[in-house]
Amino acid sequence: MLKINNHNAFVNEIKKLDESLNDIKLHNIEIDRENLTIKYHFISDKTVSDAVKNKMIDYIERQTPEVFKYVDLDVSKIVSDPELIANSIYFYIKNNFPSVSMWLEKSDITIDTLGVKIKYTIDLVHDAKEYFESSDLLKQLNDYLYTNFCSVFIGEIKEKFISETYKFDTSSVYLDAIDNLKIRTFSVSDVVVIDDKDVQTVASYMQDATEAGNVTLAGTITNVREKETKNGKPFFIIDFTDTTAKMTGVYFTKKNTLDKIRTLCIGDDIICKGKLSYYGEKGLSLTIDKINKCTFPEEFVAEDLPIKKAPLYYTLIKPKPAEIIKVKGILEGEKPLPQEVLSTKYVSVDIETTGLNPISDVITEIGAVKIVNGAITETWSTLVDPQRKLDAKNIALTGITDEMLQGQPLIEDVFGDFALFCDGCTVVGHNMIEFDSKFLESSARKCGYEFDKKYEDTLFLAPKLLPELRRYKLNVIADHFGIEFRHHRALSDAMATAEVFLELKKIEKSLEK
Repeated sequence: MLKINNHNAFVNEIKKLDESLNDIKLHNIEIDRENLTIKYHFISDKTVSDAVKNKMIDYIERQTPEVFKYVDLDVSKIVSDPELIANSIYFYIKNNFPSVSMWLEKSDITIDTLGVKIKYTIDLVHDAKEYFESSDLLKQLNDYLYTNFCSVFIGEIKEKFISETYKFDTSSVYLDAIDNLKIRTFSVSDVVVIDDKDVQTVASYMQDATEAGNVTLAGTITNVREKETKNGKPFFIIDFTDTTAKMTGVYFTKKNTLDKIRTLCIGDDIICKGKLSYYGEKGLSLTIDKINKCTFPEEFVAEDLPIKKAPLYYTLIKPKPAEIIKVKGILEGEKPLPQEVLSTKYVSVDIETTGLNPISDVITEIGAVKIVNGAITETWSTLVDPQRKLDAKNIALTGITDEMLQGQPLIEDVFGDFALFCDGCTVVGHNMIEFDSKFLESSARKCGYEFDKKYEDTLFLAPKLLPELRRYKLNVIADHFGIEFRHHRALSDAMATAEVFLELKKIEKSLEK
Protein backbone atom coordinates (compact mmCIF):
# COMPACT_ATOMS: atom_id res chain seq x y z
CA MET A 1 0.00 0.00 0.00
CA LEU A 2 1.06 3.59 -0.59
CA LYS A 3 2.39 5.48 2.41
CA ILE A 4 -0.26 8.10 1.67
CA ASN A 5 -3.38 5.95 1.82
CA ASN A 6 -5.79 8.68 0.76
CA HIS A 7 -5.95 8.98 -3.01
CA ASN A 8 -6.89 12.69 -3.00
CA ALA A 9 -4.11 13.56 -0.57
CA PHE A 10 -1.60 11.74 -2.77
CA VAL A 11 -2.64 13.67 -5.90
CA ASN A 12 -2.80 17.00 -4.01
CA GLU A 13 0.81 16.58 -2.89
CA ILE A 14 1.85 16.00 -6.50
CA LYS A 15 0.01 19.15 -7.62
CA LYS A 16 2.16 21.17 -5.22
CA LEU A 17 5.31 20.18 -7.13
CA ASP A 18 4.63 22.58 -10.04
CA GLU A 19 1.98 24.96 -11.40
CA SER A 20 1.66 22.89 -14.58
CA LEU A 21 0.27 20.06 -12.42
CA ASN A 22 -2.72 22.02 -11.09
CA ASP A 23 -5.25 19.94 -13.03
CA ILE A 24 -3.40 16.63 -13.12
CA LYS A 25 -5.28 13.40 -12.24
CA LEU A 26 -4.21 9.90 -11.37
CA HIS A 27 -5.89 7.74 -14.02
CA ASN A 28 -4.76 4.29 -12.91
CA ILE A 29 -1.89 2.28 -11.48
CA GLU A 30 -0.43 -0.71 -13.31
CA ILE A 31 1.14 -3.36 -11.05
CA ASP A 32 3.21 -6.33 -12.22
CA ARG A 33 3.43 -8.60 -9.16
CA GLU A 34 5.56 -11.16 -10.93
CA ASN A 35 8.35 -8.69 -11.73
CA LEU A 36 7.56 -6.35 -8.81
CA THR A 37 7.16 -3.24 -10.96
CA ILE A 38 4.62 -0.42 -10.64
CA LYS A 39 3.65 2.27 -13.13
CA TYR A 40 1.51 5.33 -12.39
CA HIS A 41 -0.61 6.71 -15.23
CA PHE A 42 -1.60 10.37 -14.99
CA ILE A 43 -3.67 12.60 -17.27
CA SER A 44 -3.32 16.35 -17.70
CA ASP A 45 -4.75 19.05 -19.96
CA LYS A 46 -1.33 20.71 -20.14
CA THR A 47 2.03 19.54 -21.40
CA VAL A 48 4.26 18.39 -18.52
CA SER A 49 7.99 18.91 -19.02
CA ASP A 50 10.61 16.24 -18.40
CA ALA A 51 11.99 18.29 -15.49
CA VAL A 52 8.58 18.27 -13.78
CA LYS A 53 8.18 14.55 -14.50
CA ASN A 54 11.48 13.97 -12.71
CA LYS A 55 10.13 15.81 -9.66
CA MET A 56 7.05 13.60 -9.79
CA ILE A 57 9.04 10.38 -10.00
CA ASP A 58 11.26 11.41 -7.08
CA TYR A 59 8.20 12.06 -4.93
CA ILE A 60 6.37 8.92 -6.03
CA GLU A 61 9.38 6.68 -5.38
CA ARG A 62 9.45 7.93 -1.77
CA GLN A 63 5.73 7.10 -1.36
CA THR A 64 5.86 3.65 -2.96
CA PRO A 65 6.61 0.57 -0.82
CA GLU A 66 10.19 -0.62 -1.12
CA VAL A 67 9.04 -4.07 -2.22
CA PHE A 68 8.73 -2.73 -5.77
CA LYS A 69 12.02 -2.97 -7.68
CA TYR A 70 11.06 -0.47 -10.36
CA VAL A 71 8.77 2.59 -10.30
CA ASP A 72 7.70 4.41 -13.46
CA LEU A 73 5.09 6.94 -14.60
CA ASP A 74 3.64 8.46 -17.71
CA VAL A 75 1.57 11.60 -18.21
CA SER A 76 -0.90 11.72 -21.09
CA LYS A 77 -2.18 15.02 -22.35
CA ILE A 78 -5.97 14.72 -22.59
CA VAL A 79 -7.80 17.73 -23.99
CA SER A 80 -11.53 17.92 -23.30
CA ASP A 81 -12.44 17.65 -26.97
CA PRO A 82 -16.26 17.59 -27.43
CA GLU A 83 -16.20 14.73 -29.95
CA LEU A 84 -13.89 12.66 -27.74
CA ILE A 85 -16.13 13.24 -24.70
CA ALA A 86 -19.27 12.35 -26.67
CA ASN A 87 -17.66 9.11 -27.87
CA SER A 88 -16.58 8.27 -24.32
CA ILE A 89 -20.12 8.80 -23.02
CA TYR A 90 -21.62 6.72 -25.81
CA PHE A 91 -19.31 3.72 -25.34
CA TYR A 92 -19.47 3.88 -21.54
CA ILE A 93 -23.28 3.59 -21.65
CA LYS A 94 -23.17 0.96 -24.37
CA ASN A 95 -20.70 -1.23 -22.47
CA ASN A 96 -22.13 -0.80 -18.98
CA PHE A 97 -25.87 -0.21 -19.42
CA PRO A 98 -27.04 -2.14 -22.49
CA SER A 99 -30.68 -1.65 -21.47
CA VAL A 100 -30.24 2.07 -22.11
CA SER A 101 -27.90 1.76 -25.08
CA MET A 102 -30.60 0.14 -27.23
CA TRP A 103 -32.31 3.56 -27.27
CA LEU A 104 -29.13 5.64 -27.72
CA GLU A 105 -27.51 7.03 -30.85
CA LYS A 106 -24.32 9.11 -30.89
CA SER A 107 -26.36 12.00 -32.26
CA ASP A 108 -28.37 11.98 -29.00
CA ILE A 109 -25.34 13.34 -27.09
CA THR A 110 -24.46 17.04 -27.23
CA ILE A 111 -21.47 18.72 -25.54
CA ASP A 112 -21.18 22.39 -24.45
CA THR A 113 -17.99 23.93 -23.06
CA LEU A 114 -18.60 26.41 -20.22
CA GLY A 115 -15.11 27.60 -19.25
CA VAL A 116 -13.51 24.85 -17.15
CA LYS A 117 -16.83 23.03 -16.97
CA ILE A 118 -18.27 20.69 -19.57
CA LYS A 119 -22.03 20.32 -19.90
CA TYR A 120 -23.37 17.30 -21.73
CA THR A 121 -26.96 16.50 -22.64
CA ILE A 122 -28.31 13.06 -23.49
CA ASP A 123 -31.64 12.72 -25.29
CA LEU A 124 -33.43 9.49 -24.35
CA VAL A 125 -36.90 8.04 -24.77
CA HIS A 126 -39.13 8.09 -21.71
CA ASP A 127 -38.31 4.60 -20.36
CA ALA A 128 -34.55 5.06 -20.71
CA LYS A 129 -34.71 8.57 -19.18
CA GLU A 130 -36.69 7.18 -16.23
CA TYR A 131 -34.14 4.38 -15.82
CA PHE A 132 -31.25 6.86 -15.78
CA GLU A 133 -32.86 9.23 -13.30
CA SER A 134 -34.25 6.66 -10.87
CA SER A 135 -30.89 4.88 -10.71
CA ASP A 136 -28.67 7.95 -10.33
CA LEU A 137 -26.62 6.91 -13.35
CA LEU A 138 -25.57 10.49 -14.05
CA LYS A 139 -23.38 10.39 -10.95
CA GLN A 140 -21.67 7.20 -12.17
CA LEU A 141 -21.17 8.75 -15.59
CA ASN A 142 -19.77 11.96 -14.08
CA ASP A 143 -17.32 9.95 -11.96
CA TYR A 144 -16.18 8.06 -15.06
CA LEU A 145 -15.66 11.27 -17.05
CA TYR A 146 -13.89 12.97 -14.14
CA THR A 147 -11.42 10.07 -14.01
CA ASN A 148 -10.69 10.23 -17.73
CA PHE A 149 -10.70 13.98 -18.44
CA CYS A 150 -9.30 17.04 -16.69
CA SER A 151 -12.62 18.89 -16.46
CA VAL A 152 -15.67 19.21 -14.25
CA PHE A 153 -18.78 17.67 -15.79
CA ILE A 154 -22.45 18.56 -15.54
CA GLY A 155 -24.91 16.12 -17.07
CA GLU A 156 -28.55 16.44 -18.06
CA ILE A 157 -31.07 13.94 -19.47
CA LYS A 158 -33.80 15.18 -21.80
CA GLU A 159 -36.73 13.21 -23.09
CA LYS A 160 -37.01 12.64 -26.82
CA PHE A 161 -40.17 11.65 -28.60
CA ILE A 162 -40.18 9.13 -31.41
CA SER A 163 -42.87 8.86 -34.02
CA GLU A 164 -42.83 5.30 -35.31
CA THR A 165 -44.59 3.93 -38.38
CA TYR A 166 -44.78 0.19 -38.90
CA LYS A 167 -45.36 -1.37 -42.29
CA PHE A 168 -46.59 -4.93 -42.31
CA ASP A 169 -46.67 -7.38 -45.18
CA THR A 170 -47.56 -11.04 -45.55
CA SER A 171 -43.92 -12.13 -45.57
CA SER A 172 -43.11 -11.08 -41.99
CA VAL A 173 -44.77 -11.12 -38.58
CA TYR A 174 -43.49 -8.71 -35.94
CA LEU A 175 -45.81 -8.84 -32.94
CA ASP A 176 -45.23 -11.50 -30.29
CA ALA A 177 -48.97 -11.51 -29.68
CA ILE A 178 -49.58 -12.95 -33.14
CA ASP A 179 -47.08 -15.74 -32.44
CA ASN A 180 -48.86 -16.56 -29.21
CA LEU A 181 -52.15 -17.09 -31.04
CA LYS A 182 -50.67 -19.79 -33.23
CA ILE A 183 -51.58 -23.29 -31.99
CA ARG A 184 -50.40 -26.37 -33.88
CA THR A 185 -53.21 -28.74 -34.77
CA PHE A 186 -54.00 -31.45 -37.31
CA SER A 187 -57.19 -33.19 -38.51
CA VAL A 188 -58.20 -36.84 -38.45
CA SER A 189 -60.85 -38.55 -40.59
CA ASP A 190 -63.31 -41.47 -40.60
CA VAL A 191 -64.36 -41.03 -36.97
CA VAL A 192 -66.15 -44.02 -35.42
CA VAL A 193 -68.10 -43.10 -32.28
CA ILE A 194 -67.32 -45.02 -29.08
CA ASP A 195 -68.62 -42.62 -26.45
CA ASP A 196 -68.32 -39.11 -27.94
CA LYS A 197 -71.30 -38.27 -30.12
CA ASP A 198 -70.05 -34.69 -30.37
CA VAL A 199 -67.58 -35.77 -33.01
CA GLN A 200 -64.28 -33.92 -32.92
CA THR A 201 -61.81 -34.15 -35.82
CA VAL A 202 -59.15 -31.55 -34.84
CA ALA A 203 -56.45 -32.46 -32.31
CA SER A 204 -53.53 -30.56 -30.76
CA TYR A 205 -49.95 -31.72 -31.02
CA MET A 206 -48.90 -33.89 -28.06
CA GLN A 207 -45.58 -32.05 -28.03
CA ASP A 208 -47.47 -28.85 -27.20
CA ALA A 209 -49.47 -30.45 -24.36
CA THR A 210 -47.20 -29.14 -21.59
CA GLU A 211 -49.69 -27.44 -19.28
CA ALA A 212 -52.50 -28.70 -17.07
CA GLY A 213 -55.96 -28.33 -18.54
CA ASN A 214 -58.41 -29.72 -21.08
CA VAL A 215 -56.99 -31.16 -24.31
CA THR A 216 -58.01 -33.01 -27.46
CA LEU A 217 -55.34 -35.44 -28.65
CA ALA A 218 -55.12 -38.06 -31.37
CA GLY A 219 -52.66 -40.76 -32.31
CA THR A 220 -51.89 -44.43 -32.89
CA ILE A 221 -52.14 -46.89 -29.98
CA THR A 222 -48.81 -48.50 -29.01
CA ASN A 223 -50.11 -50.40 -25.98
CA VAL A 224 -53.40 -50.94 -24.15
CA ARG A 225 -53.89 -52.60 -20.75
CA GLU A 226 -57.10 -53.44 -18.86
CA LYS A 227 -56.99 -53.03 -15.05
CA GLU A 228 -59.45 -53.01 -12.16
CA THR A 229 -59.97 -50.55 -9.35
CA LYS A 230 -60.12 -51.75 -5.73
CA ASN A 231 -63.90 -51.83 -6.14
CA GLY A 232 -63.59 -54.13 -9.15
CA LYS A 233 -64.48 -51.49 -11.75
CA PRO A 234 -62.53 -51.96 -15.02
CA PHE A 235 -60.36 -49.17 -16.45
CA PHE A 236 -57.85 -48.99 -19.30
CA ILE A 237 -54.34 -47.57 -19.62
CA ILE A 238 -53.73 -46.55 -23.22
CA ASP A 239 -50.35 -45.52 -24.69
CA PHE A 240 -50.55 -43.65 -28.00
CA THR A 241 -48.44 -41.31 -30.13
CA ASP A 242 -48.89 -38.70 -32.87
CA THR A 243 -45.13 -38.86 -33.76
CA THR A 244 -44.36 -35.54 -32.01
CA ALA A 245 -44.56 -37.14 -28.54
CA LYS A 246 -45.98 -40.08 -26.61
CA MET A 247 -48.87 -39.95 -24.17
CA THR A 248 -50.38 -42.34 -21.66
CA GLY A 249 -54.03 -41.90 -20.76
CA VAL A 250 -56.31 -43.54 -18.20
CA TYR A 251 -59.88 -44.25 -19.29
CA PHE A 252 -62.58 -45.29 -16.80
CA THR A 253 -65.26 -47.25 -18.68
CA LYS A 254 -68.97 -46.63 -18.71
CA LYS A 255 -71.58 -49.41 -18.94
CA ASN A 256 -72.21 -48.86 -22.64
CA THR A 257 -68.53 -48.49 -23.68
CA LEU A 258 -66.77 -51.42 -21.99
CA ASP A 259 -67.16 -53.87 -24.86
CA LYS A 260 -66.18 -51.26 -27.46
CA ILE A 261 -63.02 -50.26 -25.56
CA ARG A 262 -62.02 -53.92 -25.25
CA THR A 263 -61.87 -54.10 -29.06
CA LEU A 264 -59.13 -51.45 -29.18
CA CYS A 265 -55.71 -52.88 -29.99
CA ILE A 266 -52.19 -51.82 -30.92
CA GLY A 267 -52.17 -49.99 -34.25
CA ASP A 268 -55.68 -48.52 -33.94
CA ASP A 269 -56.01 -44.74 -34.29
CA ILE A 270 -57.97 -42.82 -31.66
CA ILE A 271 -59.00 -39.24 -30.90
CA CYS A 272 -59.86 -38.38 -27.31
CA LYS A 273 -60.87 -35.52 -25.07
CA GLY A 274 -59.43 -35.39 -21.59
CA LYS A 275 -57.73 -33.45 -18.86
CA LEU A 276 -54.03 -33.06 -18.12
CA SER A 277 -53.12 -32.70 -14.45
CA TYR A 278 -49.99 -32.97 -12.37
CA TYR A 279 -49.42 -36.20 -10.50
CA GLY A 280 -46.53 -36.00 -8.02
CA GLU A 281 -43.05 -36.15 -9.56
CA LYS A 282 -44.29 -38.18 -12.54
CA GLY A 283 -45.30 -35.02 -14.33
CA LEU A 284 -48.47 -34.51 -16.35
CA SER A 285 -51.05 -37.28 -16.33
CA LEU A 286 -53.88 -37.63 -18.85
CA THR A 287 -57.36 -38.72 -17.78
CA ILE A 288 -59.44 -39.58 -20.86
CA ASP A 289 -63.08 -38.52 -20.67
CA LYS A 290 -64.29 -39.19 -24.22
CA ILE A 291 -62.77 -41.44 -26.86
CA ASN A 292 -63.49 -42.35 -30.50
CA LYS A 293 -61.74 -44.37 -33.17
CA CYS A 294 -60.49 -42.53 -36.25
CA THR A 295 -57.99 -42.60 -39.09
CA PHE A 296 -54.72 -40.77 -38.47
CA PRO A 297 -53.56 -38.67 -41.48
CA GLU A 298 -51.32 -40.59 -43.87
CA GLU A 299 -47.72 -39.39 -44.30
CA PHE A 300 -48.18 -36.97 -41.40
CA VAL A 301 -45.32 -34.45 -41.20
CA ALA A 302 -45.20 -32.40 -38.02
CA GLU A 303 -45.19 -28.66 -38.48
CA ASP A 304 -42.12 -27.02 -36.96
CA LEU A 305 -42.68 -25.50 -33.55
CA PRO A 306 -42.63 -21.69 -33.93
CA ILE A 307 -39.61 -20.28 -32.12
CA LYS A 308 -39.45 -16.67 -30.99
CA LYS A 309 -36.21 -14.77 -30.67
CA ALA A 310 -35.64 -12.39 -27.78
CA PRO A 311 -37.92 -9.34 -28.26
CA LEU A 312 -36.55 -5.92 -29.16
CA TYR A 313 -37.94 -4.11 -26.12
CA TYR A 314 -38.75 -4.79 -22.49
CA THR A 315 -42.47 -4.82 -21.82
CA LEU A 316 -43.20 -5.78 -18.19
CA ILE A 317 -40.04 -6.39 -16.12
CA LYS A 318 -37.17 -4.02 -16.87
CA PRO A 319 -33.54 -4.14 -15.66
CA LYS A 320 -32.21 -2.03 -12.83
CA PRO A 321 -28.67 -0.79 -12.22
CA ALA A 322 -26.73 -3.08 -9.92
CA GLU A 323 -26.08 -1.93 -6.37
CA ILE A 324 -22.39 -2.54 -5.90
CA ILE A 325 -21.99 -4.62 -2.76
CA LYS A 326 -18.21 -4.77 -2.61
CA VAL A 327 -15.70 -2.66 -4.51
CA LYS A 328 -11.94 -3.19 -4.30
CA GLY A 329 -9.64 -0.40 -5.37
CA ILE A 330 -6.69 -0.98 -7.62
CA LEU A 331 -4.33 -0.24 -4.73
CA GLU A 332 -5.82 -3.04 -2.61
CA GLY A 333 -4.18 -5.88 -4.46
CA GLU A 334 -7.06 -6.68 -6.82
CA LYS A 335 -6.20 -9.65 -9.04
CA PRO A 336 -6.71 -9.19 -12.78
CA LEU A 337 -9.43 -10.93 -14.75
CA PRO A 338 -8.74 -13.01 -17.87
CA GLN A 339 -9.21 -11.22 -21.20
CA GLU A 340 -11.94 -13.73 -22.06
CA VAL A 341 -14.03 -12.51 -19.12
CA LEU A 342 -13.40 -8.86 -19.97
CA SER A 343 -14.53 -9.37 -23.57
CA THR A 344 -17.56 -11.62 -22.88
CA LYS A 345 -20.98 -10.59 -21.59
CA TYR A 346 -22.37 -12.84 -18.87
CA VAL A 347 -25.66 -13.16 -17.03
CA SER A 348 -25.61 -14.84 -13.63
CA VAL A 349 -28.99 -16.52 -13.12
CA ASP A 350 -30.71 -18.18 -10.18
CA ILE A 351 -34.26 -19.47 -9.95
CA GLU A 352 -36.64 -20.68 -7.28
CA THR A 353 -39.12 -23.41 -8.19
CA THR A 354 -42.04 -25.40 -6.81
CA GLY A 355 -39.86 -28.53 -6.69
CA LEU A 356 -37.00 -30.40 -8.32
CA ASN A 357 -38.62 -31.86 -11.44
CA PRO A 358 -38.41 -29.60 -14.53
CA ILE A 359 -41.30 -31.52 -16.13
CA SER A 360 -43.86 -31.30 -13.35
CA ASP A 361 -42.53 -28.33 -11.34
CA VAL A 362 -42.37 -24.69 -12.41
CA ILE A 363 -40.44 -21.50 -11.69
CA THR A 364 -41.61 -19.16 -8.92
CA GLU A 365 -38.81 -16.57 -9.07
CA ILE A 366 -36.01 -15.54 -11.45
CA GLY A 367 -33.04 -13.38 -10.48
CA ALA A 368 -30.40 -12.33 -13.00
CA VAL A 369 -27.24 -10.20 -12.80
CA LYS A 370 -25.39 -8.89 -15.85
CA ILE A 371 -21.58 -8.82 -16.03
CA VAL A 372 -20.03 -6.53 -18.65
CA ASN A 373 -16.28 -5.89 -19.00
CA GLY A 374 -15.75 -7.92 -15.82
CA ALA A 375 -18.04 -5.64 -13.78
CA ILE A 376 -21.54 -6.20 -12.40
CA THR A 377 -23.74 -3.61 -14.11
CA GLU A 378 -27.46 -4.51 -14.05
CA THR A 379 -30.00 -6.75 -12.35
CA TRP A 380 -33.32 -8.24 -13.44
CA SER A 381 -35.74 -10.10 -11.19
CA THR A 382 -39.36 -11.09 -10.82
CA LEU A 383 -41.63 -13.40 -8.90
CA VAL A 384 -43.73 -15.75 -11.06
CA ASP A 385 -47.22 -17.04 -10.36
CA PRO A 386 -46.99 -20.86 -10.61
CA GLN A 387 -50.81 -21.20 -10.64
CA ARG A 388 -50.67 -23.80 -7.91
CA LYS A 389 -50.20 -23.97 -4.16
CA LEU A 390 -46.73 -24.31 -2.63
CA ASP A 391 -45.98 -27.07 -0.16
CA ALA A 392 -44.74 -26.33 3.36
CA LYS A 393 -41.17 -27.54 2.66
CA ASN A 394 -40.84 -25.22 -0.31
CA ILE A 395 -42.11 -22.22 1.70
CA ALA A 396 -39.68 -22.99 4.52
CA LEU A 397 -36.77 -23.34 2.07
CA THR A 398 -37.26 -20.19 0.01
CA GLY A 399 -39.34 -17.91 2.21
CA ILE A 400 -41.68 -17.41 -0.75
CA THR A 401 -45.35 -17.82 0.18
CA ASP A 402 -48.57 -18.28 -1.77
CA GLU A 403 -49.59 -14.76 -0.81
CA MET A 404 -46.38 -13.32 -2.28
CA LEU A 405 -47.04 -15.04 -5.61
CA GLN A 406 -50.70 -14.07 -5.86
CA GLY A 407 -51.15 -11.52 -8.63
CA GLN A 408 -47.59 -11.90 -9.93
CA PRO A 409 -47.06 -12.32 -13.71
CA LEU A 410 -47.17 -15.73 -15.38
CA ILE A 411 -43.98 -17.19 -16.85
CA GLU A 412 -45.24 -16.56 -20.40
CA ASP A 413 -45.72 -12.88 -19.51
CA VAL A 414 -42.10 -12.35 -18.41
CA PHE A 415 -39.97 -14.87 -20.29
CA GLY A 416 -39.57 -12.51 -23.26
CA ASP A 417 -38.11 -9.81 -21.01
CA PHE A 418 -35.83 -12.40 -19.40
CA ALA A 419 -34.70 -13.65 -22.83
CA LEU A 420 -33.88 -10.07 -23.84
CA PHE A 421 -31.83 -9.53 -20.66
CA CYS A 422 -29.85 -12.71 -21.48
CA ASP A 423 -29.52 -11.98 -25.20
CA GLY A 424 -25.92 -12.27 -26.40
CA CYS A 425 -24.68 -13.47 -23.00
CA THR A 426 -23.12 -16.60 -21.57
CA VAL A 427 -25.28 -17.80 -18.67
CA VAL A 428 -23.58 -18.36 -15.30
CA GLY A 429 -25.04 -20.27 -12.37
CA HIS A 430 -24.28 -22.48 -9.39
CA ASN A 431 -25.44 -26.01 -10.25
CA MET A 432 -26.66 -24.41 -13.47
CA ILE A 433 -26.07 -27.37 -15.76
CA GLU A 434 -27.83 -29.98 -13.60
CA PHE A 435 -30.72 -27.86 -12.33
CA ASP A 436 -31.40 -24.29 -13.45
CA SER A 437 -30.72 -24.83 -17.16
CA LYS A 438 -33.31 -27.61 -17.37
CA PHE A 439 -36.03 -25.36 -15.92
CA LEU A 440 -35.01 -22.42 -18.11
CA GLU A 441 -35.01 -24.51 -21.28
CA SER A 442 -38.32 -26.15 -20.33
CA SER A 443 -39.90 -22.74 -19.69
CA ALA A 444 -38.49 -21.44 -22.99
CA ARG A 445 -40.14 -24.30 -24.87
CA LYS A 446 -43.47 -23.73 -23.14
CA CYS A 447 -43.33 -20.02 -23.95
CA GLY A 448 -42.16 -20.59 -27.54
CA TYR A 449 -38.75 -18.92 -27.12
CA GLU A 450 -35.31 -19.92 -28.25
CA PHE A 451 -32.92 -20.29 -25.31
CA ASP A 452 -29.81 -21.94 -26.71
CA LYS A 453 -27.06 -20.71 -24.40
CA LYS A 454 -23.49 -21.45 -23.44
CA TYR A 455 -23.25 -22.12 -19.69
CA GLU A 456 -20.59 -21.57 -17.03
CA ASP A 457 -21.16 -23.45 -13.77
CA THR A 458 -19.42 -22.29 -10.58
CA LEU A 459 -20.15 -25.67 -8.99
CA PHE A 460 -17.85 -27.24 -11.58
CA LEU A 461 -15.22 -24.47 -11.44
CA ALA A 462 -14.85 -24.30 -7.64
CA PRO A 463 -13.43 -27.79 -6.88
CA LYS A 464 -10.67 -27.30 -9.46
CA LEU A 465 -9.69 -23.84 -8.22
CA LEU A 466 -10.40 -24.16 -4.47
CA PRO A 467 -9.22 -27.68 -3.58
CA GLU A 468 -8.76 -26.63 0.05
CA LEU A 469 -12.52 -26.42 0.59
CA ARG A 470 -14.36 -29.54 1.71
CA ARG A 471 -17.80 -28.48 0.52
CA TYR A 472 -18.83 -26.46 -2.49
CA LYS A 473 -22.25 -25.09 -1.67
CA LEU A 474 -22.70 -21.50 -2.78
CA ASN A 475 -22.74 -20.13 0.78
CA VAL A 476 -19.45 -21.93 1.60
CA ILE A 477 -17.68 -20.48 -1.43
CA ALA A 478 -19.18 -17.04 -0.81
CA ASP A 479 -17.94 -17.10 2.79
CA HIS A 480 -14.49 -18.07 1.54
CA PHE A 481 -14.35 -14.89 -0.58
CA GLY A 482 -16.09 -12.68 2.01
CA ILE A 483 -19.10 -12.21 -0.26
CA GLU A 484 -22.47 -11.20 1.20
CA PHE A 485 -24.95 -14.06 0.92
CA ARG A 486 -28.63 -14.32 1.78
CA HIS A 487 -29.59 -17.81 0.70
CA HIS A 488 -32.64 -18.89 -1.28
CA ARG A 489 -33.92 -15.75 -2.86
CA ALA A 490 -33.14 -15.68 -6.54
CA LEU A 491 -31.57 -12.24 -6.98
CA SER A 492 -29.40 -12.56 -3.86
CA ASP A 493 -28.14 -15.96 -5.04
CA ALA A 494 -27.54 -14.66 -8.56
CA MET A 495 -25.54 -11.71 -7.20
CA ALA A 496 -23.44 -13.98 -4.96
CA THR A 497 -22.88 -16.35 -7.88
CA ALA A 498 -21.75 -13.46 -10.10
CA GLU A 499 -19.19 -12.33 -7.53
CA VAL A 500 -18.02 -15.90 -6.90
CA PHE A 501 -17.64 -16.43 -10.66
CA LEU A 502 -15.42 -13.34 -11.03
CA GLU A 503 -13.25 -14.37 -8.07
CA LEU A 504 -12.85 -17.90 -9.46
CA LYS A 505 -11.87 -16.53 -12.86
CA LYS A 506 -9.18 -14.37 -11.22
CA ILE A 507 -7.74 -17.47 -9.56
CA GLU A 508 -7.91 -19.34 -12.86
CA LYS A 509 -5.89 -16.59 -14.57
CA SER A 510 -3.26 -16.55 -11.82
CA LEU A 511 -2.85 -20.34 -12.07
CA GLU A 512 -2.34 -20.11 -15.84
CA LYS A 513 0.73 -17.95 -15.23
